[in-house]
Order: sequence, then structure tokens, then C-alpha cells
Amino acid sequence: MRPYPFTGTPLSATTLPDGSVVHAGRQDGAEATLHLIRCVPGEPCTPSPGPIARSATTGAVQDLALAGDAGGGVLIATAVRKDDPGTGTVRNRDEDSVTELSLTSCDDWRCARPRTVSPAARLPYHRTGSDVQGRLAVAVAPPDRPVVAWLEPASATLRVLVCDTAGCLRPKLTGHPLPADFIGDDAVAVGAVAVAVPPDGRPVIAYQGGTGDLRLLRCRTWRCDRLDAMGLGAGLRSPSVATLVLDEGFRSRRPAVPRSPRLLVDESGRIVLAAYDEGRRALVLAICGGQVCDRTPIARVEGRGGPLAMALDRAGRPTVAWEEHLDGEDWRLRLTTLDDPAG
Repeated sequence: MRPYPFTGTPLSATTLPDGSVVHAGRQDGAEATLHLIRCVPGEPCTPSPGPIARSATTGAVQDLALAGDAGGGVLIATAVRKDDPGTGTVRNRDEDSVTELSLTSCDDWRCARPRTVSPAARLPYHRTGSDVQGRLAVAVAPPDRPVVAWLEPASATLRVLVCDTAGCLRPKLTGHPLPADFIGDDAVAVGAVAVAVPPDGRPVIAYQGGTGDLRLLRCRTWRCDRLDAMGLGAGLRSPSVATLVLDEGFRSRRPAVPRSPRLLVDESGRIVLAAYDEGRRALVLAICGGQVCDRTPIARVEGRGGPLAMALDRAGRPTVAWEEHLDGEDWRLRLTTLDDPAG
């Protein structure tokens, strides 16, 4: 049982430098509120003393993403449906609605003084993807600039929002139409996106559609006016791996969190990607240097891949926790570790 009065599943999560995990949770009532919740192994999870957002002022949250910075701060990106910009009122007329992207920064997980830039961007609303999370991602570019990626279903466009300072007083939004062969079969509406920023400050973005098609892009500059495709080759040597079934016999009607690809930056500045290769029915790992990524399968997916998470240890060895969905509503939790540093 949860030791706090929150409903639903965690909306997003991030790891802080002290090793704690922070996720966002919704508290229903006369007015729905959004809180940060910190979890440490062996201790009860603790919610932030006060809410970081209220539905009366934000509107209906479509998507949310978290990122932690090097100083223990937390960055929250939200995509919110609003019917009448400026009032927060939500009605049933989709044609009168918009999606607003907002950024909130907190000094720590308690978020005693949340600072919100709203709206950082205002975009078309799309009902088809309104209940699917995973199309929004946020990262912190060195030293402290927020970067947001939004997979927008209304116009099949990848939106990238970059800030010139930590306060994001002058956010810059760019739009990048998705390729024609990616659009269709609700690929965008149920797609997912991830973003990471290496030391050179140029964001790297991975997105994957509902059909499993995976794309990887690098911004030419920190402003992200132009994007270049990154090749996904097969040159990575096959690492020594071990996969454990942590538990099985779980049952659920749908994944609790999105099955987004995961991106991390290792200590040498390389991008490390974990994602599913639907065609090969495999969990794959990729290491990216420059414009080319070398990938290799690290585990076979017997059923259908579900949500996944990745972390690097001090030696640079990736560990991937992932759900494997079997027949019907059954699924199991698996953990894949590499014996050698990535690459």
C-alpha cells in the first residue's frame, strides 16, 4: 500500500544525485493537486509538503516529465489541455482547446518555491493522444538550461523547446515535421520520446511510434533549429549480459507508465540508448559517438516489451529494468545487466 493519499500511477520519475527517486503523483479531491514524491530504499516514500500545481490554474494534465539536475533540483515539464487560454477552464469542445507546455523548476524535491514558466508554448490540442503519456520529455543541458521534446499528434510534428537560461525567460520553440513513413496507425498518438544533452550542449532526441519504428536525431546547435538523423548501425560488440526475472505473475490491463526509449549520457560524454527493436523482438543497447550509434541486442523479448528504465553504475555499466508483457494481462519484471562497461 502507498504510504501517501495519492491516486493513479506515478506520472514520471527521475533519479537525484543522492540516489533517491522522485516521481510525480496526483491527489484528487475538491481540487486535484500535483505533488513530488521522494522514495529511498528501505524508507517510506515522502510527498512534498505542498502541491507544485493545482488543476484550477493548470488545466487537465495530458503529459508530464521530470528531470533532476546536478545540484539536486527537479525540473517538471507539463503538457496541459486548456479550453480558454488564461482561465484554465476545460470544456468538451475539442476545437476550442489548446495544449500548453509549461516548465516548473524546484530547488529540491520539497519544491517549497516552485517557479513556473507558463505557457512556454501553446500548441494545437489532439484528443486521440490525450490519455497516453510518454510523448513529453525534459532534460537539463549544461550547466542548467531546460530542454523539452514534445511528440505532437495534432500536426505529426516533433516540437523542441530550448531555454537560454535556467529561468527560461525567453524559450525558443522549433517544429520538425515527422517523416511520412512514420505517420499512420496512431504511430504519433501512442508514440514516445526521450531527450538527453551531452557536454557539447546539442540535444539528442529519440522517438518511437506505436508501430515500434525507432528514430534518433541530434540537434546541429543548442538552439535546435535543425536536426540531423543519427545512424543506428550494428557495430557494437556483443557484451556479456545477464537477465534475471525479478518477479512474475503480475496482471494489469495496460502498462502503468509509457514504454519510452531511454537516453543517458555517460562520464565520457557518449549517449547510451536502450529501446525495443520490434522487428527483432529484442531489447537493444546503443552507444553513440558523433552522428553514428552502434547497437546490439542484449535480451530477447518473448512477449511484448513494456515500460523500461536504465541506469549506469560508476564503471559505466548499464542496467535495464523492463516489463515483458505475455499473453492476456500477464507480465513479468526483468533486469538485464552488462558485465563490461558499455562499448
